[in-house]
Formats: sequence, C-alpha cells, structure tokens
Amino acid sequence: MIDIAFVFTHSEAFPSRLLAANGGGHIFDIELTADHDNGELVGRGDYIKLGTYKEAAAPTFAGKIVEQAANGNWYVEVTEATEALWILMPEITPYDIPQTENPKAWVNKTGDVVKGYSLVKGDIFEMSNEGFQGEPAVGKTVSFADGKYVVAA
Repeated sequence: MIDIAFVFTHSEAFPSRLLAANGGGHIFDIELTADHDNGELVGRGDYIKLGTYKEAAAPTFAGKIVEQAANGNWYVEVTEATEALWILMPEITPYDIPQTENPKAWVNKTGDVVKGYSLVKGDIFEMSNEGFQGEPAVGKTVSFADGKYVVAA
C-alpha cells in the first residue's frame, strides 16, 4: 500500500540471491498483524488456509553485510539457519504519479497478505539504509529486532 503522506521513509528491498525466489524453498502467504516495510522479517504463525498463515514474531536471524550495491543499498548474507521469513510485495501502482513509483513510499499494512520467503544460510538480499538500526558497512554483522536489521558495533 502507498503511504499517501509520501514521506519516503520506508525500506527498499530486493531478493538478490534467495533460493526461495528461484524455486528452491518455500514462499508462504503471510497475513500481517502489524505494518511492515518490504525486507523485514516475520515468523510463520497459525494456519489460515492453503499456503496462508498468520504473522508471528520473527525468529532469530544472523547475517553479515557483504557488499554495497551500485544503487547505494546493502547486500546482506544470511550466516545461520533461521525460520525467519523475508517479506516482499511488489510496488505496483495504478496511479500515474511519480511519487507512487518510489519504493520508499510503500508499506505493507496490517491485514495485507504478503509473500514470506524462507531463508537459508548463504542467501543474499538487498536492503536500503532505512532498514537498518545503526550505520551499515561492509563486514558488519547484523541481527533483527523491532523491524530493523541491527548493525553490530
């Protein structure tokens, strides 16, 4: 959903090298119980119907920032096995307004059903600066808490 305020503070994300995006893992439909930006992590909760589950708290996550992308975003590699699901919904707009085409104007709202990609060790995804707590830099390790990838000091 578009943040009509056009504040452009939401995370931009891309499934750069996720096994699930290439048919090697599960992609679940997750019904959100809170607002989330693309690229955030959630857990798989109670079964709703075929392939669809309620959102649950994000399981533990460990990763490492391995490179900065040409667009300024960061590549994060999954460094430990996790049950966390990486969420993403394409930013598709019916409006002919340039602001609606900016991925940082998008947020997944409570009640939305989004795609939750299973993660395996070695997967790499792209996140913008808005998705981090702390200063991202190549070589830094990250965990996940309160909707942000927490950069280790």
